[in-house]
Amino acid sequence: MQLKKIIISMFAAVSILAATFNSEAKENNMSDEYLYIQLKDGTVKIKLRPDLAPTHVARIKELADSGFYDGLKWHRVIDGFMAQTGDPKGNGTGGSGQKL
Repeated sequence: MQLKKIIISMFAAVSILAATFNSEAKENNMSDEYLYIQLKDGTVKIKLRPDLAPTHVARIKELADSGFYDGLKWHRVIDGFMAQTGDPKGNGTGGSGQKL
């Protein structure tokens, strides 16, 4: 449960990419203002802030819609602080190949 709270806090700042995004929002007619992370313990709903970081939000949505994040590992987890993913190499040195 604590990891879910950490993840939600991270995305409120639109600073860390997440893994295993899916397109449940579109399938369930939910707003495009949210992305969802499907974890083994349930779904985490992430509110996007295009008013603060429009380019980042657009790229995250593009990658999520393409399935880029599906199944990626959480390569950096600091208990009680943060969790980071979005790297296909799984070690923090990779990316999507496009700079923002």
